[in-house]
Amino acid sequence: MYKATQKVPAYTPQQQQQQQQQQQQQQLQQKHQQLYQQQQQHQQQQQQHQQQQQQQQHQQQPHQQQQQQQQYQQQQQQQQHQKQQHQQQQQYQQQQQQQQQQQQQQQQTFLLLLSLGNLQQVHPQSRNAKQQKLNSPAAQHYQDRTAAPAAAAAAAAAAGVVVAAAAAAAAAGTARETAAATAVKTAAATAAAAVAAATAATATAAAATATAATAAVAATTATTATATAIAAAATAAAATAAAALEFRYPSSSSMSPSELLLSSPEPAAAPAAPAAAAAAAAAAAAAAAAGSPSDFMSEQSH
Repeated sequence: MYKATQKVPAYTPQQQQQQQQQQQQQQLQQKHQQLYQQQQQHQQQQQQHQQQQQQQQHQQQPHQQQQQQQQYQQQQQQQQHQKQQHQQQQQYQQQQQQQQQQQQQQQQTFLLLLSLGNLQQVHPQSRNAKQQKLNSPAAQHYQDRTAAPAAAAAAAAAAGVVVAAAAAAAAAGTARETAAATAVKTAAATAAAAVAAATAATATAAAATATAATAAVAATTATTATATAIAAAATAAAATAAAALEFRYPSSSSMSPSELLLSSPEPAAAPAAPAAAAAAAAAAAAAAAAGSPSDFMSEQSH
């Protein structure tokens, strides 16, 4: 039988190398293609992921906008609430201040009315009884009898002080009188005249009180002015006595009091101040003898 045999082509070493190289290149190309495919798949996945993120962001944007709007509305509401609270606090403070001012005004009015003795406005219910008491015969008799006795008594006391000071000034006067001593005596005479004028003003105010019951406040004011004038007169009298003593016995002199008495001439004649002060004292004593507030109070109590 005929046996068929196949001929195996014989490859040279160069051909074998070429085939190996071609195979390697094919493998490399396959790898490159695989890598390219993988890259494309990865890119597609990334694109899909980005699209998903964009969709999510697009979906989340309305929600974020709503949240922002809600926050803005809440902030506005808080600001309005704070404004309202601030306005309420201001109103409350203003009301408190007004109440305090009203209370202070009421207290001042009450104290003023008490100081002036006008209790008719403080107690309206006793207005008629007060008016009847003021119009009663006993009240008119009291008004006729009294002419500010408290002020008159004070004027009498001040006049006595002025008289004593003037007498001391006259006893301390010497033949060596200077213009300063004359000015001091003139001030004493002026003070005595002021006391007499204040006493006369008090008597006039008391007479006006007898005709109108509502003039009691004016009489009180006049009495206060009289007391002020009396205090000024007493101060002037004290200054007069001090100046006279200083003139009689100067502190700067090196001589003893006995030497000063021996070296000084006889006192000069007293100025006109004691006479005016004595007249004021007599008028004040006569006014004080007319009556006192306690008499009328005792008559009203009975």
